[in-house]
Amino acid sequence: MIAALIASRSERLSTGLLEARAWHSLGAVLAVNLALVLFTNQYTLRNFPNSGDEYAYLVSATLFSEGKLSVASPEPAAPFSLNHVLNDGRFYGKYPPGWPALLSLGVLFGLPWLVNPCLGALTLYLIHRIGRENFSLRGANAAVYVTLGNPFFVFNTASYFSHASCLCFLALAVLFLFRGVQASSPAADQIGLGLAAGMAFSIRPYTAVAFLLPLALWYATSKDRSETWPSWTRKQALALGGFLLPFLFFLGYNKLQTGSPWVQPFNRYDPKEMETLSVLGHDWRPAWRLLLERIGELMIWVPLSLAFIPLYFLGKETRWNPKGPLLAVASLTLLVAYFFYSFHGGIRYGPRYIYEASLGLIVISGAALSQLRSWPLHVLAAVLLMNGGLFWSATRHHHRQVRETMAVYDRVREKGITRGVVFLKTGGGIMGPEDLARNGIHFSDQPVLYVRDLGDASNLSVLENFPGRPAYTYAYDSARHEAVLSPYQAAPASP
Repeated sequence: MIAALIASRSERLSTGLLEARAWHSLGAVLAVNLALVLFTNQYTLRNFPNSGDEYAYLVSATLFSEGKLSVASPEPAAPFSLNHVLNDGRFYGKYPPGWPALLSLGVLFGLPWLVNPCLGALTLYLIHRIGRENFSLRGANAAVYVTLGNPFFVFNTASYFSHASCLCFLALAVLFLFRGVQASSPAADQIGLGLAAGMAFSIRPYTAVAFLLPLALWYATSKDRSETWPSWTRKQALALGGFLLPFLFFLGYNKLQTGSPWVQPFNRYDPKEMETLSVLGHDWRPAWRLLLERIGELMIWVPLSLAFIPLYFLGKETRWNPKGPLLAVASLTLLVAYFFYSFHGGIRYGPRYIYEASLGLIVISGAALSQLRSWPLHVLAAVLLMNGGLFWSATRHHHRQVRETMAVYDRVREKGITRGVVFLKTGGGIMGPEDLARNGIHFSDQPVLYVRDLGDASNLSVLENFPGRPAYTYAYDSARHEAVLSPYQAAPASP
């Protein structure tokens, strides 16, 4: 009797949640997730670019906001060298231009930290829209519920990484692509598809190609029987035309920075970087281990997501819908593509190289979850508990990590230093000195400069080029978790 009563109430509650009006379900998840993203950005990550990658994006965005592609390297250049930033006479970030261009809008308004949260909110709307238009309201609601408090989504959206923006444009491309295969779809869908795909490419080219390739092949071969060949050709041409605009932007940026539209600053920064894209001729075992590790991480960071794929094919309303398998193939293609990129990723919030695979997995999870005949609320509760537990763990870990990383900036502020040069003998925590300096692009105007300690000859050269500044030495003891900032003293000259 009690069990039947509990089952009845559970069924009513799950029905109420899954069949809630779109703006009720979406609005609630948007509000909670946006609050968590802002909390994570301001409290956990302290609005700090928590990796060299993130800071390189911010460097490029600052340049773009001032209408520049680069500035002259400071003299001497070596102590100012940073990971992921070219410093070869010109100083600029190595990454593609799409995300820095978007981030520059935030820089212009003094709110760069707000760009990714806005894109994250738009992504949630697009996920719900994809689910509602191609599956059901229940599936759309379940999909956004799966993201509630999800640390994979929250931390990447709270960061300065490019993944959140790439995911947003991939979601927009998927929405337009599924609309565009219909014979009656307007031209705006085709152009929107091309523009969104092109923007994703200009942000993360390798990721965009890997994810969109199976979808593009399906789109190109999905001619409706009632559709004429001229109409089909026009659709393909409009999509291609939309793609060309951001693609030409990408090529033009490369041309201006490297002299060749086909050579990215990424390649000029480290010509050997592309070797990481192949395990041929190398030991395959580390790559296989990394692939299996990423699969396991996906099951945790997008809880139970891979298990929902077979469940999708058991659902009465979903088993014959080809869009779920297409999204699964796109996500798995991205996973396989990064098998050939056998690098783990340093500071990261989950398996971030395959973050964009979460798009397909989330939509499929929602569609499958909505089709469960029994215990959908219990399964959803398990997903949310996994989200909450991992979010709490990640928050504690990264808050401590950022505190160690930012110790040098905290010590400078505590000592009231408003002008000077800080020589970094070490970095902070797990971040080396080659990742830690945050000097902007106007070095002479920076009140406090943070440069690598490369020895007295280099240090004295820095002080000669930036005269009148008190000098300090910084070192962090990771074993004792102690940060020491002391006045700089050059070693006495040999007699």
